[in-house]
Amino acid sequence: QDQCPAPKITKVEPRTGPIGGGTVITIFGRDLLRTVDDVANATYVAGIPCTYISHEISTKVTCRTGRAPRAQIGAVGIRKHVNGFEQWTVSENVFEYKDPQITSIFPLLGPQSGGTRVTIMGDNINIGNTIEAYLDRLACNVESPRSPDPSVVHCITSPSRQPGHMTNVFMMSFEGGTNRTILKQFFYTDGPIVTSIYPLKSFLGGGRTITVVGKYFISIQEPKMFV
Repeated sequence: QDQCPAPKITKVEPRTGPIGGGTVITIFGRDLLRTVDDVANATYVAGIPCTYISHEISTKVTCRTGRAPRAQIGAVGIRKHVNGFEQWTVSENVFEYKDPQITSIFPLLGPQSGGTRVTIMGDNINIGNTIEAYLDRLACNVESPRSPDPSVVHCITSPSRQPGHMTNVFMMSFEGGTNRTILKQFFYTDGPIVTSIYPLKSFLGGGRTITVVGKYFISIQEPKMFV
C-alpha cells in the first residue's frame, strides 16, 4: 500500500524575534498541511502557538509568533492528525525568542531639520521583521537594510518643531509589542549658519584652501562643501 511521504520542514525565516511575539515567520517545506483546518492551531514555535496567517498547499506556512514568558530557543513544529493519531513535523533549525535591551545611543545632538544618523547599541536589538525607534514622540526612522550585527541598529532623526528642543527618552518598539527604553537626552540644535567664506577667489587649477565661518557646525556629521 502506497503511503504519502512524511512532511518535512526545510527552512524557517526569520529565526529570531522578541519575547513579546508578533514576528511573522515563514515555514518552508514539503508535504506540509493542505487546508486551513489542517493549519489552524497546528503550528508551534519553541513550544509556543504561532497564529495562522496564510499557507500554500504543502510547501509554505506563514504565522505570527505568540508571546514568550522569557528568552528561549526551540524548534518549529507542525502538528497533524493521521488516522486518529497525533503526528509532529519538527524543524532542524531553531527559532530564538530574545529579550532586547538598549545600552547606548550616539550622537546625542543633531540639527532641528533632522537627518542625523543615530547609532543604537544594545543586546539583541536587531531582531524580527519590524523595528521602530523614537526620541520621545519623534520618529527616528530605522535604516533598511539593517546591519547584520545583532547588537547595532541605525536610525535617522526626523525634524523637531523648534531648535533647542531636548528629548529625554529613547524608545525602540519590536514587532509593535515589545518596547524598550533608555533615559538618554538628545538635543536638537539650531541648523548650521554660514557667516563668511574666505578667500573668494582661486586659481583656475584649484588647490586653494577655503575657510568657512559660522555657527552650530557641531551638529554636522559629514561636512561637504561645493564651490
